[in-house]
Amino acid sequence: MQTHADVVEAFGGQTQIARALGLPVRRTSHWKERGIPLKYWFKLQETEQARERGITALMLASLAINATGERS
Repeated sequence: MQTHADVVEAFGGQTQIARALGLPVRRTSHWKERGIPLKYWFKLQETEQARERGITALMLASLAINATGERS
């Protein structure tokens, strides 16, 4: 996975990631374009779907940094 959009797709799309987090779909509707907000990273990594796919908060942070072109 190289982007937050890839993470959304790994969950099966916006509806599935919203369902996994217990959120309304409208809350996740722009995550493919804008990225997954920081406040959901840890909750997301705790879902069964994320564990099955090896998605962690650290991975989400790395993808966010890569998207901005910044390096640590």
